[in-house]
Amino acid sequence: MLLALLALEQAVLCLQQPLLLALRPLALLLLRLQLLHALLQAIDAVLALHALARKHLALPLLHNLLSLLDVLLTLLRTLLL
Repeated sequence: MLLALLALEQAVLCLQQPLLLALRPLALLLLRLQLLHALLQAIDAVLALHALARKHLALPLLHNLLSLLDVLLTLLRTLLL
């Protein structure tokens, strides 16, 4: 009985694997968007709380954070592939 259940579970897992592999690029895209959203929220909070001079500080800060996001996504991509 237990062996039959184990065999059934293995069959289901074998069927799930192609589906999960097909969904992985979509999941990575969603993760990228969520990370970008979190970074933009952090920038917005910093600008609102400290009333920064938007012209002189906000754009370089945004540029640096987007560069950091690019590095993090590259690292994530190499870890997941």
